Amino acid sequence: MVFFGFAWFASLLVYASVSPLYTVGLFFRPLFIAVLGHLLLAFPSGRLEGRLSRAIVAAAYVDTIVVNAASVVVYEPDSGGVKNLALLDANAALSGALKNTARGIGVALLLTGLVVLARRWRGATPPWRRAVAPVLWLGAAAAAVGALRLLNDGLGRPLGRVELVFFALLATVPLAFELGLLRSRLARGAVAELVVELGRTRAPGRLRDALARALHDPALALAYWLPEQRRFVDLEGQPVELPSEGGLQLATIVEREGRRVAALVHDPSLRDDPELVEAVCAAAGLALENERLQAELRAHLDVGSEW
Repeated sequence: MVFFGFAWFASLLVYASVSPLYTVGLFFRPLFIAVLGHLLLAFPSGRLEGRLSRAIVAAAYVDTIVVNAASVVVYEPDSGGVKNLALLDANAALSGALKNTARGIGVALLLTGLVVLARRWRGATPPWRRAVAPVLWLGAAAAAVGALRLLNDGLGRPLGRVELVFFALLATVPLAFELGLLRSRLARGAVAELVVELGRTRAPGRLRDALARALHDPALALAYWLPEQRRFVDLEGQPVELPSEGGLQLATIVEREGRRVAALVHDPSLRDDPELVEAVCAAAGLALENERLQAELRAHLDVGSEW
């Protein structure tokens, strides 16, 4: 996000009246578009997941740095106010062809990135969608209009100044990130409500409901660790298999005073907010220990009944 800010302001140097700054602006002018794509494809984990996402981002940087630089070194400004200090050999036709090539690659990459985001949204769980919706929708809209802007510029601007719409949408992307951070902070504030609720939670199953509300995951499940039998069971003492890595759910082990107590089986989107999960686990440690003892008793009763 910081890199995006620097790339954005560097692109505005093309409006400078000083030749060295103007030249720097020519080289960095399209870079922020590649950084925007990188930001959206890496959100919310910060990691590029999948070969296609990594290939799109790598190609975007090559396009906005290498191909653009090739067009800059043969570009001579129309106005006499500033000079391109990187000019090697003025060639307007070659410069225009390279710019259009860079624009065409950019359009293809932006549209491919939108397909990746659409597939990710389609296969996501409801909690993940709620967490990323503001950034993903506004970012995708900015990317779509950005592709339209590149195509419009390459065709001589038949649609007028599309960049005004693009810049307006672009300005909302940081606000969307702030909304995401605010939502995360508000979710962590629910831990205080959880502590109060745990004080009056006694009935079996109510603990799971309280934790589900605190983590905003209606499908949350609890598994209790039986150290003697080396296995997890549910509240009724029945065996439970924790989900494997890469499945539709994840398991977070809860420990109390260095001892394994239970496991929360939750939506994978909570992996991106580990502080919330850790705070909830710490607040519910004693209550989970109490329910673990109940589950252990029921498991022993089930074993005794089999004999």
